[in-house]
Amino acid sequence: SARIARKLYPNQWIRSEDFTRAQLPQGYDLAIGNPPFSNRTVHGREGLDRQGLSLHDFFIARSLEALRPGGIALFVTSRYTLDKTDPNARRIIGESADLLGAV
Repeated sequence: SARIARKLYPNQWIRSEDFTRAQLPQGYDLAIGNPPFSNRTVHGREGLDRQGLSLHDFFIARSLEALRPGGIALFVTSRYTLDKTDPNARRIIGESADLLGAV
């Protein structure tokens, strides 16, 4: 996907890297993504890495973390993002953003 995007948009900055390790600047106005559906759990020593989130939930939480106050995020996800029996991911995401809508 990144190679195609680079061909289509040669003047744009296209990044293809591990999102769990990528250095992200803060203050984005908009985050749009299709979080990876995976049973993998993200583990680490700092910040969100310490929360034991699934890769899917980590992707959402990390994207929200990089937004400026008032920024907007849009994700393609399943109902299981909000229907989990473990409330940890919902709590972390809910503390970072307000839900504007879901379809």
